[in-house]
Amino acid sequence: GINGSTVIVNDIPNGNIQLGGGSSRVGINTLPYPPATALEINGGLSLRTALVNITTAGQTVTVGDRSFIDLTNTTQGPTNFFITNGINAGQILILTAAVSNGGEFIYLSSGASIKLQSGGFHLNGGYTLTLIWNGSLWLELSRSANSL
Repeated sequence: GINGSTVIVNDIPNGNIQLGGGSSRVGINTLPYPPATALEINGGLSLRTALVNITTAGQTVTVGDRSFIDLTNTTQGPTNFFITNGINAGQILILTAAVSNGGEFIYLSSGASIKLQSGGFHLNGGYTLTLIWNGSLWLELSRSANSL
């Protein structure tokens, strides 16, 4: 739009995306109301799952532009892994362990670019670990041991 006017895009069946409003705010499916925050979503939020196999001890998992990574241990026993840095401060990352781990956990430990409670976390089928990137470190937000 011009001079802060609202731009409305109706290319999505049964929804809309509203950009602008003179405040650099984005609203998804918010019409007829303008978004009140930088991003307002009227509906569910889904994160596409990236499936990653841990095939060797000490493997580094590339996070990249992802927020949900499901890990499977295909080694012959329990093993450790590492993750790369985040892209931008505020990036959220959820790690889960697939049920098909066959009881063989994978372990993520604290290091130069990650700080975890108790120094690390064993992930096994159904376990989750949620992290946030602060620009130089992954910091733990939560962990859950959901046995499957």
